[in-house]
Amino acid sequence: MVKTDVQCRFCKKTFQPFQLDYIYTAHKEGIKEQVVTMEMNGSGVRDISRVLNIGLNTVLRTLKNSNQSK
Repeated sequence: MVKTDVQCRFCKKTFQPFQLDYIYTAHKEGIKEQVVTMEMNGSGVRDISRVLNIGLNTVLRTLKNSNQSK
């Protein structure tokens, strides 16, 4: 697939029309399940954050929301 840039008719700025992949790892499919699984296996929140390359607050928020849904 060839990436083609789109140019604005008014300001002539070029940009990509759509994003092919997520930039931030936490939005990828299955990451939130991995966070919960790693926590259940005894990994700490800082370890989870470092291993999965996501923010510490994202790990904490995911764990907090997973406990509320049960």
